[in-house]
Amino acid sequence: MLVGANNSAKSTVLEALFLLPNPLRQVPYVKPDEKAPLRAASLIHEIHRTLTSAGYAFLLYRYIAEKAEVSLDDTSLEFVRRGSQIYLGTNKPLPESSYLRIPEKLNIKPFGSLATSADTIGGSDSPHSEVRILGESLLISSELVRHAWWYMHQNWANIMNTGITREVAADISRLVSEEFVNITIEPFLGGNLSMFGFLKDGTRIRLGDLGAGVQVYITARILHEVAKPEFLLWDDVEAHMNPRMLIRAAEWFSELVDRGVSVVITTHSLEAAKIIGELVEDARICTMTLRDGKLESSELSPDEVERLLSAGIDVRLADTVIV
Repeated sequence: MLVGANNSAKSTVLEALFLLPNPLRQVPYVKPDEKAPLRAASLIHEIHRTLTSAGYAFLLYRYIAEKAEVSLDDTSLEFVRRGSQIYLGTNKPLPESSYLRIPEKLNIKPFGSLATSADTIGGSDSPHSEVRILGESLLISSELVRHAWWYMHQNWANIMNTGITREVAADISRLVSEEFVNITIEPFLGGNLSMFGFLKDGTRIRLGDLGAGVQVYITARILHEVAKPEFLLWDDVEAHMNPRMLIRAAEWFSELVDRGVSVVITTHSLEAAKIIGELVEDARICTMTLRDGKLESSELSPDEVERLLSAGIDVRLADTVIV
């Protein structure tokens, strides 16, 4: 679990882990009224889009750095800027067909590129987009729910056939005062399609009319079944969640960890951190802060967090913990 003040790079860490397998790969999110899944980099671009701004310069420190790197264990992903392009490289050996043919001399062999001032991706075609330098990662947040719904709409037959919609409906029924038997996509007013929770009595409730916490939990469960990631990344896990829903989410995290999935979440809620710390074996809490552009962190156990709270120290104010 990552905790810290606002603008302490918690979400940035999740985004970096999300990009690490390959920024060019397709992910289970679609822009409204489009058909093709977004690329991992494009999804992060959507999160960072401001007014009419475009481009991937936000991946570089202060938008002007010449290089950035994401590393996990013995795997690294490099972003090297040359002119208006950011080239992607890795320390992992790739098939020769995966590399771009470019005239510029770089200290990496690029397998793709991102424009600094436009939402364009070079090397997004196969085989560049099929490269995997790390196991699949899945990013979840409440602000991405509707992008996920469009993907689910485009792939509904395959999703239904996995049986996950009935499983999630039964799960949600234990958390709310309604008894759901399935999740469906059906015509609504004017013949337009909508996504529904199908109730035991035959009535339906649109997902958009359910609580936001229910929406994101349902979406996360379905996307996990689709992506089967090795890394589940959930930003602001407590957003719109009541304690009962948080407990069930923590139980699910524990189930995933037991199956070998790495779960990384961010939270501003000490209650959420406590619940997850109690239910997920060997859970660790990492306090984070940014000082003059440098990320500093300190790792704590849930028991250590409790002792600090007893001493009047709030770990969300990471500066009081990191020494």
